[in-house]
Amino acid sequence: MRIPVATYRLQLTPDFGFSHAMAILPYLRDLGITDLYASPIFQARKGSLHGYDIVDPNKLNSDLGPVQEFEALMEEVRDHEMGWIQDIVPNHMAFDGQNSMLMDVLENGRASPFFDFFDIDWNHPYENMKDKVLAPFLGNFYMDDQKVFYHTHALIFKLVREGKITGLRIDHIDGLYDPLTYLKRIRQELGDIHVSVEKILARDESLPESWPVQGTTGYDFLNYVNGIFCAREHEQKLTQTYGRFTGLHTPCSEVVTEKKRLIIGKYMAGDIESLAYLLKSVSSRDRHAADVTLYGLKRALVEVLTSFPVYRSYVSPDAFSELDRRHLRAAIERAKEANLGLLLELKFIERFLLLDFADHLTEDERKRWTHFVMRFQ
Repeated sequence: MRIPVATYRLQLTPDFGFSHAMAILPYLRDLGITDLYASPIFQARKGSLHGYDIVDPNKLNSDLGPVQEFEALMEEVRDHEMGWIQDIVPNHMAFDGQNSMLMDVLENGRASPFFDFFDIDWNHPYENMKDKVLAPFLGNFYMDDQKVFYHTHALIFKLVREGKITGLRIDHIDGLYDPLTYLKRIRQELGDIHVSVEKILARDESLPESWPVQGTTGYDFLNYVNGIFCAREHEQKLTQTYGRFTGLHTPCSEVVTEKKRLIIGKYMAGDIESLAYLLKSVSSRDRHAADVTLYGLKRALVEVLTSFPVYRSYVSPDAFSELDRRHLRAAIERAKEANLGLLLELKFIERFLLLDFADHLTEDERKRWTHFVMRFQ
């Protein structure tokens, strides 16, 4: 495994492509840079200035230069004895007409070879929504379907095996259905390549020990470094000035809760509705289910998500750590304290999130409970 010592971020754009990167390699090498850390190089929406709005993961971005320039750049990197860490985007694509997989699904529906690549509920409980697309997302990606994994990673794997890419930085690992399984597949395919993940850690949170990675991309470390530039003794004076200027005196923690509830309830309403229907469908044999309404479940789900103490938990069929259990319980207890009127619904959701299986449940029903928790995460 090549371990990067000093990395330099390359933000490739139509105005700074493969040839421009090659021109500054001697300078970067003289600075002591050992590895380049590159923004996504795969086909993005035309004119993209960042490369994260990918439309085809199996083509190099033509806006950055022809294939020959990329090959020449890779040779120069090797000649300078440098490494190339590639930023990859496994959990989303551009919602755009240039995305041929998406266009095929929108045109052909279930007849498209890519119909199950996207998180689309083809059997929606509303009759007028069946076989229709409201908004597609890459949900059950990788989380689940190996053919999608291998299709979208074909070029990445090829470049690693050719020795052109020496490390991976995986963007937004928490957006995946099953991050651990995804990382195990990466490791199985590529062996001892250096892998770091873009992961937001709370102050008292650690990276899951079961993940086969070298670490995070260091947001938590940067947060501490930025603290060096903060004169904390002036906090009260700054707070008073802010309050006088804005007229706002709400504590930060309350603002965070309020805005989380707004985002989840307003902009993720479709996801909440899907979760509520999924919960109803897997609870059909539960004796408490008859007393719980869909409206109540939606409200309760919003409150549990709003109260979550960390970015997410990592329950799967093979893993349920004590730390995950503690985080889930903390979210539920906070939601109960703030919403006594939703106590019935919250207790009902609690049993599902903690996988408190009833004795009569079949193996298939237990799998569906676990599926609900993984979708919730």
